[in-house]
Amino acid sequence: MAVLLFVLSVVWMSASLGWGFALAGWWGWVRLAVLAGLFWLWAERRRVEWYSSLALLWGVGAAAYGIWRGLPVSLMFLGALGAVLGWDLSMFRGRLRRADPNEDLRLLQRYHLGRVVVVGALGLVGAGLLALRPLHWAFETAVAFVLVSLVVVLRLVIPWLIRFLQQEE
Repeated sequence: MAVLLFVLSVVWMSASLGWGFALAGWWGWVRLAVLAGLFWLWAERRRVEWYSSLALLWGVGAAAYGIWRGLPVSLMFLGALGAVLGWDLSMFRGRLRRADPNEDLRLLQRYHLGRVVVVGALGLVGAGLLALRPLHWAFETAVAFVLVSLVVVLRLVIPWLIRFLQQEE
């Protein structure tokens, strides 16, 4: 399941960024988005772990640049979110490969993938809200928005939601 979600996240990143760049007629950037995604899938298959961090930087940076240049904020936000989810899942898969044999990997995977699904769903809602009201921001504001949004979701919303769901059980 983690592999499927990783592939979907990378495709999500490439497709969202590529679509946004295509709307502006930036075909070189579209090719870069597709190549970055394809190379990321290849690197993950070959277990080139450092590439995930590079792909995260590229995805968030390209999204921020797109927002700064007036491309659809919702598509750029989705591209950045796909990069963050792909990076997280890549790091998680590396953790699973190095896990202690005594750990309950199924439980660990269940909780982590639950978090990923929640972050993805919240990202879709956020992108939908951004699509309703187009915004034009400075580059620094775009970068800050993407980073703060991701930190808020990863550090505040997700732990609260997990505690809430655990109380229900």
